[in-house]
Amino acid sequence: MHNLYISIILTRIISGVENINYVSKRNENFRKRTFLRGFTLMEMLLALAIIGILSTVVFANVGRSRIRAQDTLRKSDIKQLGQATEVYFQEYFAFPTTLNDLKNHTPAYFVTFPVDPRTKTDYHYRFDSTTKKFCIGGKMEQMTTLPDSANCDSGDSSDNYKITGP
Repeated sequence: MHNLYISIILTRIISGVENINYVSKRNENFRKRTFLRGFTLMEMLLALAIIGILSTVVFANVGRSRIRAQDTLRKSDIKQLGQATEVYFQEYFAFPTTLNDLKNHTPAYFVTFPVDPRTKTDYHYRFDSTTKKFCIGGKMEQMTTLPDSANCDSGDSSDNYKITGP
């Protein structure tokens, strides 16, 4: 009888172990199926919507930064052209009649002659022989306030940034 109890206990233990193995195998199979199943359509659409919104915000800011950088470069170029014009006057006691006078000057005032960063064309220059003043202008992509001395004609009515001298 003692052996009978031992065999019943051993059978229950073994069957319990088998049940435990069955449960763990079932959980393992469930985990494998969920990993193999992948993403649902809603999860994919939500991820794409978030990526789309973030990329729109980033690209809009990058575009504005590029425009601001080009406008800053234009202002700097126009100021350098004004300074080169004044240096030309100190050498020849006359202002250049066109920008080509500055371009072709030997030795060169510039390593590379400043041009508009977007259109790659020269800035506008006009010398008024009656008032003995020059005007240099360029078109900014963003509206900007004109300097106080910008009441001049640079030769192009679309210029919204100008400097004049002397």
